[in-house]
Amino acid sequence: MNFRLAVRRDCEALSLLACANPFSAHWSESDFSSEISQPCSKVFVLENKKEIIAFVCFRCVPPSAELLNFAVGNKFLRQGFGSSLLYDAIENLSVRGVKEITLEVSVQNAAAAALYKKFSFQTVSLRKKFYNNKIDAALMRLTL
Repeated sequence: MNFRLAVRRDCEALSLLACANPFSAHWSESDFSSEISQPCSKVFVLENKKEIIAFVCFRCVPPSAELLNFAVGNKFLRQGFGSSLLYDAIENLSVRGVKEITLEVSVQNAAAAALYKKFSFQTVSLRKKFYNNKIDAALMRLTL
């Protein structure tokens, strides 16, 4: 497994991975390219034999960061790859001076919420009808 920052040539694979996951934000290649070009953006990928199997995207303005998008390839779910990627990303952000990470997660995405709780994220509030004006989102925070 290889953990690294994404580069522009990854945008097609990132978009395909995001769009195949029902709970991630379905960003286009252009969206990823734009995000990667932002100085405050950190898009981390996990590769298996040169194939991107997971990504996590943060906006990072130390001492804070916000998790914007996260996906693990369907055939790699529930094998610890998401945990591994999130652990490495949090360590990387911590070295960059991040002391707090926030995120929103759909209340219907129990697997993601459980993963974040495993990393000691705490639910701080609920955003009613946040997704598609129908589904609530839990706002979560991790203090490093």
